[in-house]
Amino acid sequence: MTENELMSWFEDARARLQVVFSLETLEFLKRGGRIGRGQALLGGALGVRPILMLEDGEVAPLRRVRGRRRARAAFERFLCEHSPPGQALHVGIAHTGDRAAVDDLAATVARVRPQAAIDRVVELGAVVGTHGGPGTLGMALLTDDGTAE
Repeated sequence: MTENELMSWFEDARARLQVVFSLETLEFLKRGGRIGRGQALLGGALGVRPILMLEDGEVAPLRRVRGRRRARAAFERFLCEHSPPGQALHVGIAHTGDRAAVDDLAATVARVRPQAAIDRVVELGAVVGTHGGPGTLGMALLTDDGTAE
């Protein structure tokens, strides 16, 4: 593949890539100065888990839910909304050490989009882990471009 073809593929793939992630706690957003102490205290008391996504290369809020079960339901909803049924789909899962959450998310992907291939499961590094904290879970979706490989 030539350099121009490769760059073209990356540009096209970036347009088809969707990323969603959740945080277990608001503590690390507070420590990083992204939210105030009051917000973190109230959100923590209510068990709020922010569901965030990448939008034009920036982190953007998608929704806020209460509890782990609702966070997983938000991932399922995102999967359904951002991947057509029956279309080839590549999935990546990123986590900060919670293998049970990874297994649960992988099972959801297999149930909702059985044609999907989970290509990568990675543990997030220290930089991202520092901002998200323990329990951060992310999912990347890359839909098929419709061309033969």
